[in-house]
Amino acid sequence: MHLNLKYSITALIVVLYLGLNLVCNNGSKDKVLMPQDTASYVGKQICGTCHEDHYQSFMHTGMGQSFDLATHTKSSARFDGNTAVYDSSVNMWYAPFWVGDSLYIREFRLDNKDTIYKREQRVDYIIGSGQHTNSHLFRINGFMYQAPLTWYAQQENWDLPPGFETHNSRFSRMVDVECISCHNAMPVMEAVSDRRFTFVGNGIDCERCHGPGSAHVNYIQWHPKNREPQHGKYIINPVKLEMDRLIDVCQRCHLQGNNVLKPGKKFTDFRPGMKLSDVFEIYLPEYDGNENTFNMANHAQRLQKSKCFIATNKKGNAKGLTCITCHNPHVSVSQTKTSVFNTACNGCHQKKGCTIHKQEMLKAGSNCVSCHMPLTGTLDIPHVSVHDHYIRKPSEKTAEKGKLKGLYCVNNPHPEKAQLASAYLSYYEKFEANPLYREKAFELLKEINNPVLWIHYHYQIQDFGAIIKKVSSLENQNPDAMTCYRIATAYKQQSNFAGAEDWYFKALELEKGYVEFYVDYAAVLLRTKKPDEAERLLKKAEKLFPNLEKVHSGLGYIAFLGGDYARAKTLYKKALSLNPDHIITLENMAQLYVVVNDKKAAAVYLKRILKINPKHEKALSLMAVD
Repeated sequence: MHLNLKYSITALIVVLYLGLNLVCNNGSKDKVLMPQDTASYVGKQICGTCHEDHYQSFMHTGMGQSFDLATHTKSSARFDGNTAVYDSSVNMWYAPFWVGDSLYIREFRLDNKDTIYKREQRVDYIIGSGQHTNSHLFRINGFMYQAPLTWYAQQENWDLPPGFETHNSRFSRMVDVECISCHNAMPVMEAVSDRRFTFVGNGIDCERCHGPGSAHVNYIQWHPKNREPQHGKYIINPVKLEMDRLIDVCQRCHLQGNNVLKPGKKFTDFRPGMKLSDVFEIYLPEYDGNENTFNMANHAQRLQKSKCFIATNKKGNAKGLTCITCHNPHVSVSQTKTSVFNTACNGCHQKKGCTIHKQEMLKAGSNCVSCHMPLTGTLDIPHVSVHDHYIRKPSEKTAEKGKLKGLYCVNNPHPEKAQLASAYLSYYEKFEANPLYREKAFELLKEINNPVLWIHYHYQIQDFGAIIKKVSSLENQNPDAMTCYRIATAYKQQSNFAGAEDWYFKALELEKGYVEFYVDYAAVLLRTKKPDEAERLLKKAEKLFPNLEKVHSGLGYIAFLGGDYARAKTLYKKALSLNPDHIITLENMAQLYVVVNDKKAAAVYLKRILKINPKHEKALSLMAVD
């Protein structure tokens, strides 16, 4: 009796545990069971203990090599002494170098041949497999930053990273969960931040496509004798998913655009088998006749425009074209023979083969891809060519993109108006400040009652009075950190510093990973005669962000107000060692020397300001007085 009771309890525990971990995949003939809410990630090494063949081959793919520590082995770059890159927009040079096993990026400025400024930053991680690029990240206190230098493997040259050519943020570009959750294994974030990492992996792993593995591993451990017949139990096999859910697994990362989260969702919420648009929607610009331009990671979107995809994925067809028709995710593309891709094409086109002349066919290497998916440059990544996954006859291509129509949602043909309005506002902010996007957002907002989005819109057009009028509409809502920050800024601009204090405090309670929250909050505390509170706040920021000049500049200003000019000067110099062109710090340093009646020293800093901005009014007036 005791024995039966023991087994009954054990069976009940197993049923309850597995029941909590399983949700049925709707629409799949095999009813694939997948871990959703309670399953956890176990890591690719655990997967490799049973699936060693797949693990070993996958580790040589671009995904398997997407992210790792900065080592000689990981880097695919050339270090031959001819690596320095000049950015005229900031008058800075950049060069990579090794010190033993540590990789560094040096930033420096020359006056003739003399180095008048230098900063060196150790690199912690290399992101990118090296097939196209190696970019370089460093980590401080859990925050990840991108260094201003990238290796472009196809052309074998160093240059500024994508986006730095139009705005060189130097060493202050912070990398958030949205970025890392595509380029790596699923990260773990601090509870109150989408920027502070508590764990990062070393490359995209098995669970990005198969889902969290704890339920599967636990089942195998409980049933070791039944391992072979039940090898697919409680884990996702993407092949068995219906087409839309399979495509979602791929376009979670291979569809680059403006990713707009659904309310209450995080980028770490998506798991294979789920509907991607339930977590976030992806928006791209839509043009009249634009068929040839695309972003680096738009493979999924381009494939879905192809006649091959549309024709073979008609309703009821279980064998349509998908990403894995041509790609085996466990095998590197560089190791995949041309015949594999040709065979995929001939699977449908065997009755009517290639119609071009035999010599032209031989010239193309008897390769369907070379003509129908040619290598081409991308809109967003310089020095890189990728295969356009929009499969067409060469004659079907259009020459130029037409007029911009707006944005469209790639993974949801019927987005809600609030989501679309949010997409327009964020696209204007993050990608392209085209007035059309803001106009489209305004038209949509007139049709819906969404105070958070109205606040975002009014913040963009700097209508701070309108923001404050909207605050009362938030009584029954829980605004996010950025909305709180925008409201705080509006109160500050209207000189309502008590109101600003309240909302900056709320912003920091919700998100502790934005240095602007600390610096702007401290500025308001100074306006309300609370220098001690402002200093305590900035010292917290200093511990979190020791590499950001505005924190040291703020602390220096507080020391200056307190009459401690020596400490102020030290802190200002620290800020300028991180950014020699930080205008506010240069102004503060000039002010300090004016107060101590050292006009000659003040003039040095005023001239530096005018070299950066010849129309700087305050510097011009002070120079005129001198």
